[in-house]
Amino acid sequence: MAEAENFFWCTSGCGSGQIHESGQDQPILLADPDNFRSKLEIDNEAWAAAQEAQLEADRAMAQGLLEEERRVREMREMREREERERTRKAIELARQIAARRKAEEDMSRETVGRTTKPCPGCGWAIEKNDGCSHMTCVKCKHQFCYECGADHRQILENDNTVHKEDCKFHPSQLGDLSELEVRDNDDDDTEEGDFEDEEDEEEEVIVIKDSRRFK
Repeated sequence: MAEAENFFWCTSGCGSGQIHESGQDQPILLADPDNFRSKLEIDNEAWAAAQEAQLEADRAMAQGLLEEERRVREMREMREREERERTRKAIELARQIAARRKAEEDMSRETVGRTTKPCPGCGWAIEKNDGCSHMTCVKCKHQFCYECGADHRQILENDNTVHKEDCKFHPSQLGDLSELEVRDNDDDDTEEGDFEDEEDEEEEVIVIKDSRRFK
């Protein structure tokens, strides 16, 4: 039958065909409802296939968008984690620096407090390395006793009682030197050498007394 002159295969691809008796005079072929699918059914299948293809394309696009969104989110989260880590490290470093500075400042204050005394005039820390206790502040020129802080001008205007009582230059700390008197001997038989010894002793006492005065 397929070799007949007027045999035509169905163009829908269903594998069926028929003999069209009218030939070219009536070129339109109508499918047999019992043997061929209707045009509507064929169109529906074609639409369904196109629709499925479109849905598949939409799903692929949506999947691509979701994947891109996931990558963007992961990159953002990674940057946020890195920023948090940098911030944490910066805070930790600042805390360590602050702790080290505080330790150094505490040590410095301890050293200053142990080796220096504040000037009574301006509070400037003064260290006494050597020499007498009569100090002159290089900052405010105030003169004072390094041992107790007594004002040197008041000491000159008055006496050593201006020093604090526990200061080694206060009279109470120097001992009672007034009792060390030169012995007076009325013996007419006293030799001249004895008087000379007594004079030497008196001079010696005066030297000792002067050497212990605040200068």
